[in-house]
Amino acid sequence: GKANRDLSQTRLELNSLEGQMNGFFAEVGRYIVARHREPALSKITSRHHGLIKQISALGLSIRLNRRLAGEKDDPSF
Repeated sequence: GKANRDLSQTRLELNSLEGQMNGFFAEVGRYIVARHREPALSKITSRHHGLIKQISALGLSIRLNRRLAGEKDDPSF
């Protein structure tokens, strides 16, 4: 009864929060990739050059796949 409803509600809230977190992570990643050469970030991002390259390559792959699928280009990736 009530315990199952509470558990379902908690899972729903958790899934919502996880979705929001993933959106924030993506936004931060796009920001860093776009600005990793700026002085404020370059000192930190220079130690993670490989990761920056992987994120950039993934974004390019997503854009190309969407283009192949006939979807509109989304520059945020």
